[in-house]
Amino acid sequence: MRHLRAANSTITRANARALVDEWISIQGSWHSIAWRPEIVSRRLMSWLSQATLILDDADLRFYPAIVAQLDAASPLLARHRE
Repeated sequence: MRHLRAANSTITRANARALVDEWISIQGSWHSIAWRPEIVSRRLMSWLSQATLILDDADLRFYPAIVAQLDAASPLLARHRE
């Protein structure tokens, strides 16, 4: 994501959204590796730190999909905090 943000163009924002949207479509429900707490936390940190890249110019259906992922990850991360 940070490489796409460095380019900062309409195309790179669309590519970032496409990557996140594809992940949600393919892995967003459940996958044993994708939902390990250390992986989830890194993914969410990446998404949140690059939120302007991902969410600028996004259509309205994309916001609830991101929020649903954050909502799904919160209990998992809360159970595994140290």
